[in-house]
Amino acid sequence: RLYLGYISAVQVQHYEGAKGAERLVRKELAKGELPKQEVWHYEGERRAERRVRMDLPDGRVEHYEGVPGAEHKVRVEHGQGLVWHL
Repeated sequence: RLYLGYISAVQVQHYEGAKGAERLVRKELAKGELPKQEVWHYEGERRAERRVRMDLPDGRVEHYEGVPGAEHKVRVEHGQGLVWHL
């Protein structure tokens, strides 16, 4: 099941899972005027979700690893095939 939680006019959170056991899977954050937004992707168990990817308005995609709350950037994909490994 997919649940949507509206936090404010500029943030939408997406949840999956059975009612009462939902976990955060995606967060959309509007930056300035729409449609410029960041999309954060999460993995993990309920209340232990960790950010694994950020899609940025300029087309960059950042990938993260680490434990919840201490994630660190490990790779950045830029347009036209350029990839940075950190």
